[in-house]
Amino acid sequence: MNQGNPFETKTVQEVLKELNVEAGKGLTDTEVKLRQSTLGLNEVLEEKQSMILVFLKHFWGLTAIMLEITIVASYLLHKYADVYLISGLMLFNATIGFVQERKAARTVKALKSSLQVFVRVLRNGTWSQTLANQLVPGDIIRIRTGDFVTADVKIIDGIAGSDESALTGESKVIGKKEGNILYAGSLIKNGESNGIVVATGIKTFFGKTTLLIQKARPRLHMEEVVAKVVKLLFVIVTIFLSVTLIISLLKGESFIAILPLVLILLVSAVPVALPAMFTVSMAKGSQQLAAKGILVSRLSATEDAATLTNLCIDKTGTLTRNELSVQEIMATTSFATSEVLQYAVLASVAANNDPIDMAFLQKADIEKTDLHGFNKISFTPFTAALKRTEAIIENEGMQFKVMKGAYGTIKGLSNFQDPDLTKR
Repeated sequence: MNQGNPFETKTVQEVLKELNVEAGKGLTDTEVKLRQSTLGLNEVLEEKQSMILVFLKHFWGLTAIMLEITIVASYLLHKYADVYLISGLMLFNATIGFVQERKAARTVKALKSSLQVFVRVLRNGTWSQTLANQLVPGDIIRIRTGDFVTADVKIIDGIAGSDESALTGESKVIGKKEGNILYAGSLIKNGESNGIVVATGIKTFFGKTTLLIQKARPRLHMEEVVAKVVKLLFVIVTIFLSVTLIISLLKGESFIAILPLVLILLVSAVPVALPAMFTVSMAKGSQQLAAKGILVSRLSATEDAATLTNLCIDKTGTLTRNELSVQEIMATTSFATSEVLQYAVLASVAANNDPIDMAFLQKADIEKTDLHGFNKISFTPFTAALKRTEAIIENEGMQFKVMKGAYGTIKGLSNFQDPDLTKR
């Protein structure tokens, strides 16, 4: 994956020199503060809108403008009951929408503050933990299995398996080694490494994408539906108005005399309660989703999802749960399925958070697999080169090796032949 990062093609030594940092010492506190004041924190700031403007936007749009015109016309004709009724409905609609959006915004803000990520960083020659948003280009950080990468990082030493599905949609783990870039937004599935931060905030590929999403202002589907309804009603009312005006003028009626009738037809052409109905129904839907643990950050999102007709996804199927599970265990004639599961668990490590390891551990937990008396002496994690995990196990004073990996790899190492298993 190459996203045009200028540090991609540079060597580790060139990057260290350019960012003026020693790999064994890291930055000093003074240098960190200086770079933060110049480059900012490692975060993508959301554009803050005035609360007044957020509220007033509910009075803008085709339907709202037509209602406002109707209010003015009713006032000029001293139809104060219509003025109060239409104004009250508009204010009710705007208030409900504003309150629900503010409530969702506060929930999202509270959730973000509770999900702060800590990273291991080398500063002043000492390793410590700090908040991810405090990172600056030049920081030396430690990355291990299960870590969420919060900045673009060039690996100095070690290896890592990176899940970049959040960026590319591909759930396959990508092997990274010295000199490669770990991109913000990816998840470390295996391995350990030290790296130097080369980009933070909106300078990362993930940050640039987030910024583009924030700038996007697509027209809401609800607005399109209401606009179509209003246009259709106006066409019908225009026809009735034309016929009424022609007949009235032919009979000698004055325009002032038929103006109240014109106003009635205009008011009937505007669905006064339709925006309020949409807002209330979406607010109710958001509450029901929230009760099921689904966070709705934008009120109209429920309506957008409800009107979905076609869903296009790539071949990776990234809308699945992205979880592996053991469906069936096939053992040779010399072993029982419980023994196969037992050995698979012994060749797994929960701390690595590897999807395959976790699948076997979960299966063992369900089957209540007995691991009493087995002591793990050493463990070799899975790599693309080995295509297997290895563990040295001690049991009752004896040691043995157990391996778990690709069928072809394990079969080649054991030189075991089983016609029945090969056919499967």
